[in-house]
Amino acid sequence: ELANASMLSVPTVRAWISILKQSYLIFELPPYYNNFSKRLVKSPKLYFYDTGILCYLLGIETAEQLQSHPSRGAIFETLVVSEYMKTRFFSAKTPSAYFWRDSNQNEIDMLTEHAGVLKAYEIKAGNTMDQKYLKGLRKFAELSGISLQDLYCIYAGDRSFRGETGNFVRYDEVHFEE
Repeated sequence: ELANASMLSVPTVRAWISILKQSYLIFELPPYYNNFSKRLVKSPKLYFYDTGILCYLLGIETAEQLQSHPSRGAIFETLVVSEYMKTRFFSAKTPSAYFWRDSNQNEIDMLTEHAGVLKAYEIKAGNTMDQKYLKGLRKFAELSGISLQDLYCIYAGDRSFRGETGNFVRYDEVHFEE
């Protein structure tokens, strides 16, 4: 897709992505493709480590611009996923993170696996807790058998809440389990 959009050859795009990854500017989040009897997306997602660079490239210069920018949700997701990756690296631990998407566009933004426990995260830039944010997480729980207690919605709201069918966590209170 990047090659087509930029009108470059696939080998050229792969070479540039390799350089950006080796320079720790971007990283790939691999797909989680355990067999759930579904067709799954198996291409990795690209993220920036630094959302400041991402905002600069998008022409976002102020907090006000970010609040109304159409990519605000994707930038917020990038922030959360990259913070997880950096936290693991700075702790000298290998990140164990994935995303999941099936052919029907059901998606989980991030999955982590530590000590055999799989946790699922939906990441939303919204300020309010909305039960619809947990819909995709619950669907994934049905397919995978993951505990409902291991479902999290990380959001930009002002309070955290633990529930029987999922958890809402403020982005600045996230503590990824070791």
